[in-house]
Amino acid sequence: MSDRTGIEWTVRSVKKAAGDVSLDSVVARDEAPWPAITIEHGEHRAAAALAGDIGIGLSRPATTSPTATAAGTTAGHSARTPTRPGSTSQAGGSSAMPNDATMRYFLDCEFIEDGSTIDLISIGIVCEDGREYYAENDEADLTRANDWVKANVLPHLRGGGIRRWRIGSELLQFIGADEPEFWADYGAYDWVALCQIYGAMVDLPRGWPMHHMDIQQFAKRLDVTEFPMSENEHNAIEGARVCRHRFLYLTALERDRA
Repeated sequence: MSDRTGIEWTVRSVKKAAGDVSLDSVVARDEAPWPAITIEHGEHRAAAALAGDIGIGLSRPATTSPTATAAGTTAGHSARTPTRPGSTSQAGGSSAMPNDATMRYFLDCEFIEDGSTIDLISIGIVCEDGREYYAENDEADLTRANDWVKANVLPHLRGGGIRRWRIGSELLQFIGADEPEFWADYGAYDWVALCQIYGAMVDLPRGWPMHHMDIQQFAKRLDVTEFPMSENEHNAIEGARVCRHRFLYLTALERDRA
């Protein structure tokens, strides 16, 4: 894979690959169960065309993105990847990892919304095994931010954002072969912001759910209205960490009540 912008996508068809996209090189290989194309370099419209026009089923690259290594960190985005632990028992005797593939991911996004659009600013995801991913979208139009976002979100950005399609590619590497279960806190817009990285809902990567789980629904079921932890600042990775902590608090509470 190229060090420039390497993404490997497994697709149901490559018949449109040469039509609507502009690439330095596209390589097709006839490998079961679907052909695969490797984009060595291209712009957002190339990835969007592949995701939206062809119908996507994505494989995970064998190599790690230069900016998403185990210890790799840039000003605007980073990933930490400790070793995945074994299954641990959670609330109600259920396993935190119901099987070898399923894994919980805790999500938070910062965004600009005006009632019609949701423009992703940054995204933070914390896996239940401790790994973290954070990125900022350099395509976000920050001039459209309202006063609250300007005061509470923009000051906490790290800078050094990347393109939306690259965030999508790196998230595929981060999640890998897991069957993810996404959790968010008041997450309706966060979930849409994540899904729209890949296009329409039908364009979500194969194996991903078409819904998220919400901390507030879990809390309501347990009649919890307050938590012992909260965000110190409106930063996406901080919000994702708090989401995970709240989930663990609720599962412990549910277990204690059982």
